[in-house]
Amino acid sequence: MPEIKENAPSKSLLPVDFHAKRRGMKLFLFSIMMSLVTGVSAWAEASPIRMDVQQRQKTDSKGKSHESKTQMRSLEISLQNLSRLNCDNLVVKYWFFAKGIKDGDTDIFKHGERKTSVAAGKKEVVESESVSSSYTEDHVEVEKGKSKGGKNATPKVKKVEGSGDRIVGYGVRVMDGEKVLAEVFSPQGLKEKVK
Repeated sequence: MPEIKENAPSKSLLPVDFHAKRRGMKLFLFSIMMSLVTGVSAWAEASPIRMDVQQRQKTDSKGKSHESKTQMRSLEISLQNLSRLNCDNLVVKYWFFAKGIKDGDTDIFKHGERKTSVAAGKKEVVESESVSSSYTEDHVEVEKGKSKGGKNATPKVKKVEGSGDRIVGYGVRVMDGEKVLAEVFSPQGLKEKVK
């Protein structure tokens, strides 16, 4: 029977380099986690304003589904100051974007701004102006009394080109001087339309 030594060092089946690499990987992951936590807290300190935007909308249609529609839009912008300091002299800029029915181009339809202040730890609500837009989509109309050939005849139709602008989105930006504190664009791609 072989002799067993009590205090003999145990040999790992894995090479020594493996344990060193494992410790190195743990340190690497720990440093990444710390930089992420530090980065998030630095970002939160950089922007003391949290913003929530609600769009109020209403569309009125006249007659058939293709006939004239009028859209009415406004924005309710809630600002919350997350810091311990007052945020004075803020400027809330807002834009409404519309798509031209004839050309299909989307551009700024209306824009404006409101000045406000938000006390430390408080909320403030800013309302945009109400805007309205009317448009008619491309459609066809049946010309009455123009068909020949009796009651089974094919009626004459006339193509009517659409017109007007249809509101398709909005954007809001909160500024403190030249510094952007918060912004929202819906849809996000509309941001590129603002200079």
